[in-house]
Amino acid sequence: LAIGLTAVPLVATAGATSVPPLRVYVGVGSLSSDYWVAFANGAKAMANSIGKATGAQVKFQVLQSNFSGQALLSDFTSIFAAGCKNCLVVFDPADSAFTKADVAAAQKAGAWVVTLWNKPTSLHPWNSGDNHWVAHTTFDGVQSGYQNATALFKKIGGKGNIIALEGVPNNPPAIERLIGLHQALAKYPNVKLLDTQIDNWDQTQAQTLTETELTKYPNQINGIFSENDGGSIGVVAALKAHGLAGKIPVTGSDGSNDALALVK
Repeated sequence: LAIGLTAVPLVATAGATSVPPLRVYVGVGSLSSDYWVAFANGAKAMANSIGKATGAQVKFQVLQSNFSGQALLSDFTSIFAAGCKNCLVVFDPADSAFTKADVAAAQKAGAWVVTLWNKPTSLHPWNSGDNHWVAHTTFDGVQSGYQNATALFKKIGGKGNIIALEGVPNNPPAIERLIGLHQALAKYPNVKLLDTQIDNWDQTQAQTLTETELTKYPNQINGIFSENDGGSIGVVAALKAHGLAGKIPVTGSDGSNDALALVK
């Protein structure tokens, strides 16, 4: 958000007595996620601090995609219909297939854009046609997946059976973290991946899937690779229901408070 705010021209125009109001739209996956709640709270604090420093009135709105790229694009289409000058849009497109359309709609409306996590590998802010797409922020998902998987394999003694829960399909972090898992598996031939299921980054789905996997592979699962913290919390809930919490190690990623509280 701070990167994007540096691009918005918050200065009074000739003859004006005050700076124009600033509209900030933050698109997140779901506010049921501790990760996205923390992100939204930080974004709001940053926007308010800029408003205080410049004297601009700030309108701040959080949009939840629930990990649907189409839903977020529809929300943006409505917001941008009347134009969006002096707007900053910071969002996770949820699906790389929608990033180009989201950015194009924002640019056409005059908004400034910062994207997170999801975009096609060939699409970049510097080849988007103008300077309104300020930045894209992401992290090395392959290394994240590899390090988490390696820690899991070491915890189970370098041998045994695991299952994996993957995030949203077509989502680069989900794809990359799974690649990292398979890179680690190649170095640990005595670890067997029994199954991979898709939980869509969702805690409830992760819990249900883990319950199913525990039934499908009774007394066979030695570790569980979850790609995010929301999933790992759901996994632990399922393990608790089976009396297995603390007996089967679980990975997560994001560093959310709820997940960190489960680390022993």
